Amino acid sequence: MEAQAEQLFLQHRAAPFALVNRHDEVVYVSEAMTALVKPARGTTSIALGDFLTKDLRLPAKSALVEARETGLEAEILNVAVERGDTPLLFDVAVTPFSSDSDLMLLSLTEVRQGNAEDLAAEFGGRREAGYERELILTRKRLAALERDCETTEQELRSANEELLSMNEELQTSNEELETSREELQSINEELETINAELTENNRQLARANSDLKNLLESTDIATLFIDAAGCVRLFTPELTRLFGVQERDIGRSIHDLASKVDYPEMKEDSAAVHRSLRPIEREVRVAATDETFIARTRPYRTVDNRLDGVIITFVNITHRKRNERQLERNARILREQYAELEQLYDTAPIGLNLLDRDLRYLRINNELAANGHSVEDHIGQRQADMVPAVHAEIAELQERVFVTGEAVRGITVRSETPAEPGRVREGQVDFYPVMDGETVFAIGGCVREVTNERELERRIAESEARLRRIFDKAPVSISMHEGPELITTYSNPANQHDIGEREILGQAIEVAMPELQGSELLQRLLDAYKSGVSNEMVLLDAVMPDRAETGKRIIFRSVLEPWFDSRGNVEGVISFSVDVTDQILAQQRDAEHRKRLQRLQDGLSAFVGMLDPDGTLTEANAVALGHGGLTREGVIGKKFWDCWWWTFSAEVQEGLKDAIARAAAGETVRYDVPSRMAGGEIIVIDLQLVPLTDEAGKVTEILPSAIDVTERVRAEERKDILLAELEHRVKNSLATAQAVARFTARTAESPEAMARSLADRLAAISRTHDALTRRDWAGQGLRALAEAETAPFVEPGDGRFTYFGDDLLLDPTTALSFGLALHELASNATKYGAFRNGVGQVEVHVRADDGDLARLSWTELDGPEVRPPERQGFGTFLIETLLARELNADIRLVYKSTGLECVIERRPGAE
Repeated sequence: MEAQAEQLFLQHRAAPFALVNRHDEVVYVSEAMTALVKPARGTTSIALGDFLTKDLRLPAKSALVEARETGLEAEILNVAVERGDTPLLFDVAVTPFSSDSDLMLLSLTEVRQGNAEDLAAEFGGRREAGYERELILTRKRLAALERDCETTEQELRSANEELLSMNEELQTSNEELETSREELQSINEELETINAELTENNRQLARANSDLKNLLESTDIATLFIDAAGCVRLFTPELTRLFGVQERDIGRSIHDLASKVDYPEMKEDSAAVHRSLRPIEREVRVAATDETFIARTRPYRTVDNRLDGVIITFVNITHRKRNERQLERNARILREQYAELEQLYDTAPIGLNLLDRDLRYLRINNELAANGHSVEDHIGQRQADMVPAVHAEIAELQERVFVTGEAVRGITVRSETPAEPGRVREGQVDFYPVMDGETVFAIGGCVREVTNERELERRIAESEARLRRIFDKAPVSISMHEGPELITTYSNPANQHDIGEREILGQAIEVAMPELQGSELLQRLLDAYKSGVSNEMVLLDAVMPDRAETGKRIIFRSVLEPWFDSRGNVEGVISFSVDVTDQILAQQRDAEHRKRLQRLQDGLSAFVGMLDPDGTLTEANAVALGHGGLTREGVIGKKFWDCWWWTFSAEVQEGLKDAIARAAAGETVRYDVPSRMAGGEIIVIDLQLVPLTDEAGKVTEILPSAIDVTERVRAEERKDILLAELEHRVKNSLATAQAVARFTARTAESPEAMARSLADRLAAISRTHDALTRRDWAGQGLRALAEAETAPFVEPGDGRFTYFGDDLLLDPTTALSFGLALHELASNATKYGAFRNGVGQVEVHVRADDGDLARLSWTELDGPEVRPPERQGFGTFLIETLLARELNADIRLVYKSTGLECVIERRPGAE
């Protein structure tokens, strides 16, 4: 029953309603119902018939009787009621509670508030209809009462006969007592009736209090009832978490109790509501738990419509406020990401566009729009009107993307543009669908210009053709063999001549030339393919097929070079073979003239000698001995690494041992190594160890030679240092440009404004870089830097910019920061300050202390009146934050009526 009561209460709490007991007495009246209450004159009564206005009494009583008799909801429609001078229409409904409850809910629903004259015309008829319904119900009740009276009458007659009998017996002796008894009995009956009514009222009041207590304890809304003096009257359990109120605090002033809620206006709000009867709503916080509440203060009315304090409810809106803050953060991040995407889209090095179903341009970036028309000219225009020749080639493919929803990639388009008439440009085009669910509403285009790539491919093809012609005309035998089977894919005419014009293309080399099976040449070819390492070999007395009949033998040298695919895997081997018979014979002749060569070596300016394969020095020319301050007897016969040139370092000696061992194994070794000269001077030499072999390929001697490369090594070291410095500066410049672009994108009002601001700031960086480069990055003078940054805005020498005080040499990093700051000040003066009119001036005063900046002031004079900006722009951020941190200085921006003043002062003790 309590659940049903709560449900009905919540359902009708906004409409006029009342609770009526089985005696037709009003138990509870809602605030909205009080406007329709008009107690009857005379003794105070809570009976429904004496409580409501006269127009509602009959319909309400009729509905109550019908609902009580049927046990169902009863409703009487369109009851006309006069409230003041305004006639209203209500639907009267009576809803019984559960069978074990004697309470009934009487609710009124206003149908409409029509025209007063129309309602007045209907009012009398509806009242008569109500009277008729009441008369019918009264007749029914009268018939029932008549039946009850007949039964009662019979009982009374029986009782009367008995009383008469007793009265006859006692009448004589008890006439006075009888009279007294009857009076007492009448009084007793009246008291019993009053007691029964009070008991029922108490029971109903207890039930109402229980319902109210459960209602308050079950709500999650913190609610506080206070009287007119601000004392606690009632509260919900949730309020204890906010104010720490306990049962013992009832009757105490709420303003004397500790509160977690930041609500200092509560006392004033309570007084204002008590005075004006208008609700007040505020947003309050609990700082300790970061919670937010809506505090609503409303007047507290008694059942007799008296004002007796206020009710304050605290509704928790913490999650809503947090969600709002999160939405704001997400919106800010989304705006930043969108700006970054816009910048990426507009600055992408490939052409991008977006077309709707009519092939009209929705978007296009600068790269693709660089065809003689601007980006703005494209938007909303048809592709067929802007690029008719290209449209004819690609329109059908674009329509296919709209129909199928599948991308089309790798389309080559050749066209001329109005920007470069007469030049045919090639582009690689991809079209991809832009979907909304399963519907293609636009297509995106990605155009990558491949004019240079196609031209490069044609040049490569021509180069390959030239290379083939060179190979074909080369006097060297050249052949190419592919795969592990060494399938011959190319053989030049010289090689074809050497192998007797045999058809070897497309065949494995051991199949085409079976005489090579088991030979060293075939094994070397296989080794080069497997290892990917080139090798060189000399074949002696090899019989060529075309010379087999004559028996003539030749000597040739073969160089076997592996060739690789794009992934770095060995794809085949190229063989270069040349007849070296004459060279070998010449070597033999050279051996006979060894002594003459020694004399020749001594006349060389390079260091030259001769070593045995074990590293013993057998020869050394005069230059090597003279620079080392040595004699032949002091070094000949010693191990090379034990000679004066190398004994200053064990590490150098070990490296030399390893190099000689590699040369003894047949490898030509060349590397830079430090060497000691006479007097202990250390120089760097380019040492080369060349193995000399005999006819069998065995290393018989090693030829060491060296030249002084000390200056070259030092130059390379200087080059490496310069390259590292250049890389560092390039990275710093790119980081600066990236930061400038990102902050400009965040503060720019439009893409055009961003482009202008970014171009000006990059130009300022460029001017500073040019000045630093002219001085080999040794720094830049502050005076020259200031004059260079203001030159784009005023004519030099016209007196509108003046530099006073000391000139300072700024290091490159500080010069870059100062350049940007001076550019922002000059740009701001052009837009808003002294450079805006024709007479304004700017004065820069500089004071140095021990060669460092002590104070700098930028003062604008005779310009228009300036006002502080409403938001911090890039220039303000750069000067007040970045430049202050760079210089470790205090910076003040003062917006005077005569113009802006910027003062930079180095902090005490700053370096």
